[in-house]
Amino acid sequence: MSRLLSQCRVFEKYVVTELNSFSEALTSRIARRVASVPGSKVEGTALAQSANALGPALSSSAGLLLEEQRMACTDMGSEGDSESGLGGCPSQYERRSANLAVRMAERVRQLAKEPISILDVGAGNGFVDSELQRLLHQRIIATNRYSELKPDLLGSLEYIVSDGAHLPFRSGAFTVVLFTSVYEHLPPAMRGPTMAEIYRVLASGGLLIGQIPNMNFPVEPHSQIPLLQFMPHRVQPWLYQHFSRVESPEFRRQGISWFRVTMGQLQADARKAGFSEGTIVHAAYDPGIFPRFLRPALPALKIIPLGYDFWFAKH
Repeated sequence: MSRLLSQCRVFEKYVVTELNSFSEALTSRIARRVASVPGSKVEGTALAQSANALGPALSSSAGLLLEEQRMACTDMGSEGDSESGLGGCPSQYERRSANLAVRMAERVRQLAKEPISILDVGAGNGFVDSELQRLLHQRIIATNRYSELKPDLLGSLEYIVSDGAHLPFRSGAFTVVLFTSVYEHLPPAMRGPTMAEIYRVLASGGLLIGQIPNMNFPVEPHSQIPLLQFMPHRVQPWLYQHFSRVESPEFRRQGISWFRVTMGQLQADARKAGFSEGTIVHAAYDPGIFPRFLRPALPALKIIPLGYDFWFAKH
């Protein structure tokens, strides 16, 4: 067993190192393939104009927030790579969540029309929504299939335990529905009904705004294990337990709770639900949110996105 563990660690280091070396060779080929994928181009006149203006704002605000965290932690000799962070520094999970909150806040500011009412479907532990409430100065109603709310957020966030396919709200109740890192956790039978229910609770002209990781990225996004999602299902749980660098207690407790889905599948379900206008962009991540072992491979993100931000309009 110890020999097998050692071999797996060597394999992991090899894969991560190779990601950096092959990125330039793949640039032209992948660029051509991305251009041919449905949804890879910005669709819709109004949303397209907003998307073009959004990139610099996201890079600036997310960079400032994370740079403050990084500088403070560097002074104490830590970059928050552990589960709870060292010396009071945020963990990698908290830093990724803060980055996600900044991106979603910018999209709401740019795209949503006043007055704004926000529902988050699949809110997890509520960390992202608590950050969004602070950034937007806006009340958010959070829903999740089961209660994962962080104890320190009790009383500060309206959190409702509810299945995404059976939301306890009237039709047209919200102008914005957030849907971040949720679709890949839904069983196939739940995806269409959940998207249809989101469409129902959105007001006319409302927006579905969200994010989905690239589940075909060479390093599996949730576990941070290279190629895990391509390995036989029977060995994935063992590899996850022994090699995952993830520090989220929720992920550790749930085990493997995700599926290898694509942005194209989400887009197809959105169109079936009734959404007609949509935009998909590569998610803008600050390098500081990545653990050290992944940073040599970051140039590959220019051609192989780690995730996608998207928004669809209801007309």
